[in-house]
Amino acid sequence: MSDVNTRLVINPVTRTIAPKYRNQKAVYVAKGDHNSVLINFEMPRYVDGYDMSAEENIIHIHYANIKDNFCNVSRGFSDAVNVEIEKDNIIFSWLVPNTATRYAGVVSIGVTFERYENVNGKTEEVYSWSTAPYGKTTVWDSLDNTAEVTEREYDYLVKTCNAIVSLALEGKISEVETTIDNKLSEAEAEINQTVEYVRIHSETVEEKALEAESWCSGDTGTRVGEDTDNALYYCNKALECARNSEASANASEASANASEASANASAESAESARLSARDVDVIKNDTWQYRVEAEQYAQQAKENAETINPIYSNALKGKVTGTDVVRLDDVSSLRHDINITTDIETSIKSYGKNLCDLAKVTARNTDESVTQKDNVSFEWDGTFYFEVEISLPAGTTFTYSWGELICDYVMDPPLRLNSVSMVYSDGTISNITSNTYTLKAEKNIQKIRIYKSVSDKFKVTVKNLQIEVGNAQTEFEVFKPYINGVVAISPTTTLIADTSGVQITAEYNRDINNVIAKLEQAIANL
Repeated sequence: MSDVNTRLVINPVTRTIAPKYRNQKAVYVAKGDHNSVLINFEMPRYVDGYDMSAEENIIHIHYANIKDNFCNVSRGFSDAVNVEIEKDNIIFSWLVPNTATRYAGVVSIGVTFERYENVNGKTEEVYSWSTAPYGKTTVWDSLDNTAEVTEREYDYLVKTCNAIVSLALEGKISEVETTIDNKLSEAEAEINQTVEYVRIHSETVEEKALEAESWCSGDTGTRVGEDTDNALYYCNKALECARNSEASANASEASANASEASANASAESAESARLSARDVDVIKNDTWQYRVEAEQYAQQAKENAETINPIYSNALKGKVTGTDVVRLDDVSSLRHDINITTDIETSIKSYGKNLCDLAKVTARNTDESVTQKDNVSFEWDGTFYFEVEISLPAGTTFTYSWGELICDYVMDPPLRLNSVSMVYSDGTISNITSNTYTLKAEKNIQKIRIYKSVSDKFKVTVKNLQIEVGNAQTEFEVFKPYINGVVAISPTTTLIADTSGVQITAEYNRDINNVIAKLEQAIANL
């Protein structure tokens, strides 16, 4: 059993993590510690009726080890260990790995409970619960005399420039070009590494976009010495070296001319001087070409950084505006509230993509029946139609679809759901629209009647019935019930107003996978 005097307690209401006692002893962690420190947690076993200690649950401790200067972050997650039940609480521990103690500074901790199940042959997440981050664990510095690799070699540029000048003076033009190309490739690779870092650590995209600009051209005020440690500075230094090489070449040319003037008595010496002058001209032309290319590369690097910066800044923020009904199709999997603004006072409800609640599917009359079998199918024993209770404002365009209709016998042609009528809130009923799966509500809808193509009374199992906002059928999603408050539901959230004619604007966090895809496309188009 873990030491009760060192436990961190998780509050299931506020999602916060705090020490169990006001004056409890601290947990000490030093830089480089690996599997030598246990941090213990305690929380109620049941949260909103859900057993957090269920065997199917996966408990992860997510961490971010942040260096004192905030320039380096080491992230990851670990499985909880020593999971136990103590009365009405669940107790577990985190065995701290060295990736969480890589830097002296702080380590921020968050806990998630996740559950996955096999749904229609696919492994899907069916439950997820997370805490707020806890960032009060200090990682103290330690003494380690093993070999250490410096984060940046500040004499690297001097060595590179000296090598370029030496090669130019020796007339090794091809090696000059190769050396310069290699160094420019290294600078470009460094920029690409920064972009990759942004992709991995998406929650700090805006900060890393500024860091990318800092490495490209400096002048952002985010790094010490950045104005003398960026791609543009490297290119200018290389350009300066090229100019020095050109000056040296001019000096060599003057020396060659003097040798030619003083060697009139020897034809062989004169010819040798002429050849030397020609080689100097070659050096001058090649170094001039390099200078032009270096200036072009530096300008392109700066333009790329200026283009990428606003892309990073706005990539994770989504904003959609609509009337009465708004659908968000790229919602982050991390639970978060949606910022809603409306032009008039109204109540907003949030659902997933599928608005068809199988618990609200009913038969035509008492002689017929609807029996829900699981969360994706129901058995209907009826003649003409079944009804789905659903509230949609006037003007809403919706599409209905199904995955499979299973009868006791084979039908030719195959059975299908081929028509719909809408029962409006004023009691009127729309005309039946045959063979149309996308419709638009003329008034506020109270129910939708869905008819089958054969009117005989028999049993049929309906699977994957879906009603969604929009004019196109998309991949089936299990119905996700209404959540109190406007909370984002991943990957699709449907917002419905209780009042007609409401202008809704929703701001939310986008799914990081979609963000990365868009960023990659934006970078590819530069």
